[in-house]
Amino acid sequence: MVKYIDMNKFTKVTLLISIYLIACSCSMVPKKINQRVNLDTYLLRAEIAREEQRYYESAEYYLNATLISDDPEIAAYTTELLRELNLYEMGLSSAQKWQLLTPNDPQVYQYLGFFKLFLGEKDRAIEDFIKLIERAEKVDETYVMIIDLLISELTEDEWISQINLLGQKINPASAGYYYGLARLAIQNSQLDLADEYFEKISALKPEWVEIKLLHAKTLFYNQQEEKALSITESLYFQYYDPEIKLEHIKLLITALKNEEADSLLSQIISEYPNFHEARRTLALFKLSLEDYDASRESFIILRSLNNYKEESNYFLARIAENRENILEAMRFYSRVTSGQYAVESQFRVADILLEMLNDTDGAITHLSEFGASNPSYTNEMLKKKINILFLISNYEEAFSEISHALSLDSNSKKLKLLHIDLYLAVSQEHIKNKKYDDAEKTLNEGLETYNEDISLSYSLANLYQENGDYKKSYNAYEYLLNKNPNNPNILNATGYLLTNKLNDHKQALVYIEEALIAEPNNPAFLDSMGWVLFNLGDYEEALPYLEKAYSLLPDPEVSAHLVIAYWRNGFQEKALELLDRELIKNPENQDLEKIKNTILK
Repeated sequence: MVKYIDMNKFTKVTLLISIYLIACSCSMVPKKINQRVNLDTYLLRAEIAREEQRYYESAEYYLNATLISDDPEIAAYTTELLRELNLYEMGLSSAQKWQLLTPNDPQVYQYLGFFKLFLGEKDRAIEDFIKLIERAEKVDETYVMIIDLLISELTEDEWISQINLLGQKINPASAGYYYGLARLAIQNSQLDLADEYFEKISALKPEWVEIKLLHAKTLFYNQQEEKALSITESLYFQYYDPEIKLEHIKLLITALKNEEADSLLSQIISEYPNFHEARRTLALFKLSLEDYDASRESFIILRSLNNYKEESNYFLARIAENRENILEAMRFYSRVTSGQYAVESQFRVADILLEMLNDTDGAITHLSEFGASNPSYTNEMLKKKINILFLISNYEEAFSEISHALSLDSNSKKLKLLHIDLYLAVSQEHIKNKKYDDAEKTLNEGLETYNEDISLSYSLANLYQENGDYKKSYNAYEYLLNKNPNNPNILNATGYLLTNKLNDHKQALVYIEEALIAEPNNPAFLDSMGWVLFNLGDYEEALPYLEKAYSLLPDPEVSAHLVIAYWRNGFQEKALELLDRELIKNPENQDLEKIKNTILK
């Protein structure tokens, strides 16, 4: 949790500096006064913005203060705040200033590594983590923290190599080193080996509770439930820490030992009335058992606490909805204005208005008002509004909404992508309803604004093909290939059109071969290759491509090609068996029916 800066401290410092400056008259005074005034102004504005829950604005003011201040406490506070807000670039700037002020503080390198990792600067992050290990007092614990962070953010190959690199910086007989080996073993599903490493850790550091808990969970998910529970039960009675006790209870709940878990939860709530996480666990536990009265009672208590208010409102809404108390559900959902459930809650209000109360205008209005009151969720609310308008076929209003948003933020990449997606979705809906002229008009309108977008041009080429205008479709694909000569999807689409509709099999083969080189296991490309070879008369050579395509993508079109290839290669029994199987799955598929009528004549 971020510590609040003591504003009184800064006020006193300001007063002392002001007195000193009055006593001295030199040319540097005005500059120092301005710098001090600016610092105090930034800090004051930051505090006001924080109190009003305008956290991003508050963070900007704190960063401005950090960059002109020589106080490492301000830099440390700002850096921690920016990490909590996931503002990585700003956080890195703050951490770098902190490093300038206190280059030997190990915590600086923890934050530097964190921000660089999340900004994609992985190698530089590892360099900072190595510096952190070199300066840390508790090397094992620091190493564990870094490993857990790397596992959550890197690919398997990346973090395995980085763990090996970091492991060179610590004692190979230490508990931390064995933890790294244990995590590698878990990742490789070598749970018995991981168990051995955890046993060594326990012998080296018997007081390391967090690792014992991880050991227990590893055993539990390795089907060694009793041994796992014996570890957590021992910790439950050994320590007076309610967080440790709660871990045992959570494992009991996972093991479906409901009565024992219920009893221990009641006990821990009674013994530690201010340990609210136990109350939260009880509320969720009762909800999972569909004991709505007990769950609701606990969430009502929790919603009076700031840290649990948003989540409690969300689950109270869920309970009300399960009981079909729709108006109460809407009230609770509407109160969830931040946190992980905010977007889902507002979407749920809109869905209730739309689906249960048949109030489309109310749903749109709710989303608009919430987005206006909570700017950080504006784009999510816009997406939902467009989705609703699309579902009710009010395309004009959907385009109007996105156009208005773009008029306010014309450089937003997310809004532009949303705009393009809407053009694509509307055109597909027109195609589904065989309104080809409307689909073409929609795509061309999109291309007027986004003439470089591949997806719109590609969809237009596909539309021409769908409408039977194969030459126009080919020209559209060729236009795309001139701009994107190495795009495998366009290469394959062009080749398949040539072989399937325009009978230019030799040129088709050139395109499809290029696509398959780029993506040798793409089932659509394999099917195209098999089909063009078949059309060229290479029936035997076509078969393995079609068989592999079908094994990866057993859809009707691929299966139709394979049936024909089997039949032409003399495998009539295989062909009929596959055809019957596919017709059972796709009884109304016209291509399969045509093949059946043809080969059974």
